[in-house]
Amino acid sequence: MWSILAGLTLLGVGRQRGAMAGAESQQRRLQRAVDDMVQGLEREQIRKMQGRMFRCSADCCDNGNSSMEEVHQCIERCHTPLAKAQAAVTGELERFQVLPDLLSSSSSSPFAPPASAVSRIVYNAV
Repeated sequence: MWSILAGLTLLGVGRQRGAMAGAESQQRRLQRAVDDMVQGLEREQIRKMQGRMFRCSADCCDNGNSSMEEVHQCIERCHTPLAKAQAAVTGELERFQVLPDLLSSSSSSPFAPPASAVSRIVYNAV
């Protein structure tokens, strides 16, 4: 009887380890997906926005008739779309920081962030 109980106990431990490994694997896959999405977003959207921001700022500085305050306000207006986009992306990514807790406490299907949601945020901020 003791060996049966010991065997069942060991079987349970093995299942727990397997579940933990599965959750860690899901977490790694999700992290890779999020990293890939963020890198693509940076390459395809953020860099373009940065280019527009710098060109806009340079145009503000080229206006010789503007006061120092007007140039400063113009530059701030140029920076606003990029700042909003970056804040939106950062906010969305912060929502996924609870993910390790979700994966370790649940054996349900993996949670994957919709890439279109973050992309939509950046497009709306432009």
